[in-house]
Amino acid sequence: MIGEGDAGGQDLRYRAREAYRQRAWADAYEMLATADRQSALEPADLDLLTTSAYLLGRNEAGDGLSSRGYRDAAARGDATRAARCALWLGMHLLLRGEVARGGGWLARAKQVLDDGQHDCAEQGYLLVPVGLKLVEEGDAAATDVVGSCGVREHSVSSLCALECQGAQC
Repeated sequence: MIGEGDAGGQDLRYRAREAYRQRAWADAYEMLATADRQSALEPADLDLLTTSAYLLGRNEAGDGLSSRGYRDAAARGDATRAARCALWLGMHLLLRGEVARGGGWLARAKQVLDDGQHDCAEQGYLLVPVGLKLVEEGDAAATDVVGSCGVREHSVSSLCALECQGAQC
């Protein structure tokens, strides 16, 4: 039976990862959630479960999983992963109009990175809400400065794509 013993759990996780790669979000979510109930997921699999939850519109589940990812990473001393979890949770909350909670999680992500003086892509991602706010306020020139700063200092393809969107390439 699937899920019995370690071998069954590993098979379930493998199949869940395959479902995720095939963009079968519901299958990936169900299999990863089942595997997680059997034994706590590793960080990479927890990320897949979290993303699947959000893609399925299960925002409360995604929020809880993001929060758990933050706590787990912080407890392991993995500041970059903790900041990434806090960052994405903050972004999801902001996009749903939960400004206070979202801002709190973004501040937490920034604090984690600042405390350890981490120079990483997550620092660039923290500029995204700043840029969005500037766009909303109609300050396109400042948006270009924020965007190019984030891309130049924290060059990551997804940041480049976000800057390009802001500049309407």
